[in-house]
Amino acid sequence: MAAQAQQRAYVHSSQFSNAPAEELAVKLLEMAPPSFAASGRVYFTSGGSEATETAIKLCRQFYLETGQPRRTRIVSRQQSYHGATLGALSVSGNTRRREPFAPMLSDWGQISPCYCYRCPLGLKYPECNVDCADDLERFLQREDASIIAGFIFEPLSGTTLGAVASPEGYVQRIAEICRRHGILLIADEVMTGIGRTGKNFAVQHWGVTPLSNLKH
Repeated sequence: MAAQAQQRAYVHSSQFSNAPAEELAVKLLEMAPPSFAASGRVYFTSGGSEATETAIKLCRQFYLETGQPRRTRIVSRQQSYHGATLGALSVSGNTRRREPFAPMLSDWGQISPCYCYRCPLGLKYPECNVDCADDLERFLQREDASIIAGFIFEPLSGTTLGAVASPEGYVQRIAEICRRHGILLIADEVMTGIGRTGKNFAVQHWGVTPLSNLKH
């Protein structure tokens, strides 16, 4: 970082490129799941909230490009947190953090959190067969699934839920439901990416690749 700062401290990525950023992008793709390594892209942001905003916009752009302009809603989980900006707060399910800004936020809907210690559905793992994942299916049956653009979740939650890991089968079930309904899956790995869980990205523990579950 010191060596780079001596050459050039900052280059705005929307207009210019630079060798260190390009080298880092290549390295990140090499670390990512295979489908990303083959055809993925890297977009650098300044922090987690901006990353969430970018993911929301990418979802919207994807469906505009594929002729599905009615898909606008991003579903999330209760008691989740994806950032402090208005778009990121709209997909955050933490009630106390949303409350002061609620009149300004989009209310796209949340499903039950995956929290085996105090299951919101009153069930017990593994006998429950990860029914909290099927809460997404029930949500899509109640709502119009054709206007849902994405589902965002933390593979392993941050402090808002107490560093809770998804049990085996949950992430796979969520990914399958999204795939069946043509919904993009967004993994918020601000807390868990780049080796913090023992793998480069937390979703790799369950063999799931987000955002690549559709073929267009």
